[in-house]
Amino acid sequence: MDSAIILFDLPVSSLGVQQAALLCENRVIDKKGGYVCFVTLRSVLESFTNSALAQVLQDSFLNTAMSVPLALLARLKGHSLKERVKPTEFTHHFLRKNPSLYHGFIGPTSGVGQAIIDQYGLNGVSFDHAQPMFSKDGSLEDWKIFLDRFQKNQISDDGEISRVVPDLVWISLKTPEQELWMNSIAPYAPDTLFIGVGDSLNALLKR
Repeated sequence: MDSAIILFDLPVSSLGVQQAALLCENRVIDKKGGYVCFVTLRSVLESFTNSALAQVLQDSFLNTAMSVPLALLARLKGHSLKERVKPTEFTHHFLRKNPSLYHGFIGPTSGVGQAIIDQYGLNGVSFDHAQPMFSKDGSLEDWKIFLDRFQKNQISDDGEISRVVPDLVWISLKTPEQELWMNSIAPYAPDTLFIGVGDSLNALLKR
């Protein structure tokens, strides 16, 4: 993980919003896949007792510090964080800069993903359903349904599918479900970057 500091054995990026967004943009362009987690002090502490979450955070392409307590803790330990990276600000910045990428949105709130696509003028598809509790089988079923919807959206006039998978997918679930979801699906979509943004998509609609 580039420009990472270590907090409780967990790599956390010290990059600010624009630098983190650029790193993710390059990751998408290079089709390297993986997933991004926005971490708080609570999620770090939860990883002490949740070994699955701990492994997910260790395997993440990028962990960004989103909470004030986590940023303060980093400074107390002598680490320099340029700024905490709020999911809403990160997502707004990234979507405004990259509307031509092919985006996907997966979350439980009806209509939010499509509203984001319309608001930012994106190429994308929204899937407004997710399992209430994490399970690998449930996540795979979500992904299969989403891909079917995405590919139908990509059929050209001559009947060919122009794109098989999206460039990146925004996951709007609760923690740790969304982190576990991304970790379980990422191996099946090595060219797609997943970004777990929690409930921040609702806040974007109010901007």
